[in-house]
Amino acid sequence: MIPACIDDTIQKLRNLHPERSLDLNLANLTMPESLTAFWDSEDVLALKNKWFSVKRVRKYFRNCQALGDADIDGWR
Repeated sequence: MIPACIDDTIQKLRNLHPERSLDLNLANLTMPESLTAFWDSEDVLALKNKWFSVKRVRKYFRNCQALGDADIDGWR
């Protein structure tokens, strides 16, 4: 079923998704050297090894349910 559009539908959508500036403030972007130093730090390496090891990722994908959705031709 198609949801009903009433007079205030557009205003409700605008309230949910307010407009903002699309200009990027490049002065606030983190420098690549800082990012590399962060990801190579001991704390982050310990975190990656603890939670994002190949063993843990493999276990997650083995145990999660496969999700799907109907395509243009319907469920198959």
